[in-house]
Amino acid sequence: MFKKFLLSLLFLTLPGFLNAQGYPKLTNWCWYGEVRTIDIKPFAHSDLFAIAREVDKTEQGRNNLRAIKDQNPNIKLLAYIGTYFINVTLPNDQLIQVCNECDAGLRDYQGNVLYEDIWTFDRILNMTSLNAAKCNNSNSIYFGKYVNYYMADWAVNNHYQYGIWDGFFLDGFSDNLSWLHSCRKDSDRDGLPEKDFSDSDCLPMQYDNYIFSDFWRSGMRDLARNYRQLAPNSILLGNGLNRETVNTINGIARENIDRNNTLGELASLWKYTHDTTIQPNVGTLNGVNINQNTKDYQAMRYTLGMALLLDVYYTFDFGSRSHSEFILYDEYFVRPNGRVAAAKTILTEALDKIKTTIKVNTTVAFENDGLILIDGELIYYSGKTSTQFLNCYRAYPRGNTMILSDHVIGSIVIQYDRRFKGYLGKSLGSAYDCNNPSLKLDDVFEGCGWFCNDEQKAQINSIVWRRDFEKGCVILNPTNSQKTINIIPDSYKRINGIQDRTHNNGSRVNSLTINSKDSFILIKTVTNN
Repeated sequence: MFKKFLLSLLFLTLPGFLNAQGYPKLTNWCWYGEVRTIDIKPFAHSDLFAIAREVDKTEQGRNNLRAIKDQNPNIKLLAYIGTYFINVTLPNDQLIQVCNECDAGLRDYQGNVLYEDIWTFDRILNMTSLNAAKCNNSNSIYFGKYVNYYMADWAVNNHYQYGIWDGFFLDGFSDNLSWLHSCRKDSDRDGLPEKDFSDSDCLPMQYDNYIFSDFWRSGMRDLARNYRQLAPNSILLGNGLNRETVNTINGIARENIDRNNTLGELASLWKYTHDTTIQPNVGTLNGVNINQNTKDYQAMRYTLGMALLLDVYYTFDFGSRSHSEFILYDEYFVRPNGRVAAAKTILTEALDKIKTTIKVNTTVAFENDGLILIDGELIYYSGKTSTQFLNCYRAYPRGNTMILSDHVIGSIVIQYDRRFKGYLGKSLGSAYDCNNPSLKLDDVFEGCGWFCNDEQKAQINSIVWRRDFEKGCVILNPTNSQKTINIIPDSYKRINGIQDRTHNNGSRVNSLTINSKDSFILIKTVTNN
């Protein structure tokens, strides 16, 4: 009876239950337009999950989104939608029809509709609040309305209505468009191009006497206000910076952050996160490895460390050219004793289970090597070596054969236990200088405003920072050299991991040597817990 009581007590105190909103706060972005049955459990690992809006256009897609919430009742689902652009290749998409009938495209001074320069299938929309941005088709339900109104109205009425989504991921949420079509944009369609604040090499010709970004900024502000008015309780996450919307949306995301970025560059993310009054706050940092190397553990730790210091959600993937990976790391799920919350079996056992589970005539094909999903859980496999493993995701059927993604995975089967998410518990305060605890990172960022000057960046990037949580701490070294700091003896230990055993070896620490652009998450020892 006593053993049963202890087991019950342990179950009730699992971090996944008590610390559902603890740290790290995990998110994931997936721009695939589908959620399959085998995706449900992996996607449910997140606290915040953003996926392409068109997922909900089929009954199966809606049911699978509901199933994700059944798996994780605390998860928040955001429908991805472009703000100033629309993908014209989406089949039978009603929003494209609306934009066509209302002539919503932003044009250049010669009357040509403008498109993105990288994603050439994305048509740019006129998001200003000028008369030229009004729908001029009297047969449209949006006749006389601005693009920045009916983009929000259409999204709310065609997606939010299902009662599945908690809000929207607003991609391209920026207060300027200075990087696109310099010296060519004509938002008021008067035949004269408009200069932007960064345009310096325009051809000698007549230009409008106002700055394009002034109108763009106010139009994007109106877009955010329209979303908020039409869906007042929705979560709005903007991928980009618009300083005039601090008290309109729930947070901004910084995309494509890697080891080339510095902590001092993230002042705008910190300020928006701390200044917005809209709750819940969902500011997000997207760590990346653009070379598609899921085994770049240091890049993940560095960017995760910054997210923990900045008090924002975190995701790691291959960046804006992809956003389709679901990658899990040891630092995401940790038991109270410091061990990674994962189970392992050998490869032969995994293959036996695959044959009985996937049911594709017992045939499994590997393209270069890949990930295996069993019952929706994450299973990793590599035929190349017997010692290495990475983690990624995506398996897809081809006839009677299950084809696996082209990422090197591993020789060991690993299944992470999401009950141990949020294992660090609540924050105990702001990050501080390890060598001068009275110096708080919040105070330095407060002095920066929206952007730090070179002197402020140099100060932030020269300090080893620490932030304390109920069950552990994070220590980040953003400097350009290796640093050693002292830790109260036997108070903390390293995570006892599976992936990078050199870094996460489970040992107790009295001092800690941290490489440049790296971080450690330490777990409190039993005596200190």
